[in-house]
Amino acid sequence: MMSEALRTVKKVNFDLRDIQDENPIIYDLVEYKTNGFCEMIDYLGLTIWDSENDGYEWNEETNEYDYSKFEPYIRNKINEINEFVGKIKI
Repeated sequence: MMSEALRTVKKVNFDLRDIQDENPIIYDLVEYKTNGFCEMIDYLGLTIWDSENDGYEWNEETNEYDYSKFEPYIRNKINEINEFVGKIKI
């Protein structure tokens, strides 16, 4: 079963490829990593989420985590980094 983190990384990378037609990047900007116990999502080399510190609450009624807001959360973190990087002037 594919984890929600990996599914989200695939979706976001697919969308990023769609918007970069004029200047294609030959590698994925968002990376999924795991050591078998912990999952991580990196963007531009920065860890923007990891399963050990994700803050999601276990739902006793459904017996699962509610990840309905997970993909929007990841997209928001990427946009925050893009906004910050866009301000850098050398």
